[in-house]
Amino acid sequence: MLKSVVLTVGVMCCWAVVAFGQATDTPFQVHDATNLQLGDPRITITNSGASSTVAFPNQNGKICANVYGFAATTGQLTSCCSCLIAPNALVSLSVWQNLLIDNPFVSASALTVKLISTTGTGNPPTCNPATAGVGANVLAPGLLAWMTEPEPSGFFSSPPAVVKTQFAPATLSAAELTSIDTQCAALHGGSPHACPFCP
Repeated sequence: MLKSVVLTVGVMCCWAVVAFGQATDTPFQVHDATNLQLGDPRITITNSGASSTVAFPNQNGKICANVYGFAATTGQLTSCCSCLIAPNALVSLSVWQNLLIDNPFVSASALTVKLISTTGTGNPPTCNPATAGVGANVLAPGLLAWMTEPEPSGFFSSPPAVVKTQFAPATLSAAELTSIDTQCAALHGGSPHACPFCP
């Protein structure tokens, strides 16, 4: 009896670990970008291949990583852009060069950064951060992201420490999605807007 209980608990723990490991592979993820006065946080985004349905001769499943920056004090959108990422590929974005470029005069020490992964439209896909989740530009799995940002070292003359943490999966409401798309469309007139320095 004890052996059966131990095996059952062990299986449940393993299943919970697997389930938790999969939890971050969601189309909507959020992270804070803090201490912007100390340095330039970097966002690293990859495509896990979860949207792929064809392996050979060319793997499909490219996703659009739609990136949005929001002012920490007002919650208003300050920037939006997107990158097309192939399965297993990687992009690295700069908060200062990619998320503050739309509003270079914004004085900010922190931003809220939101990511939405979509399929894009057409073949090859075209990304448009102002139409995420609209029409053929549907939400897509496969997005994984991290942020490397400066943290105060605790010593006056020491350089800041660098910390890397993963974006958190979040629930995307219909109202939030509509608000993001509407604000992004107002910022760029609804036209596709690629993040600077995307591959």
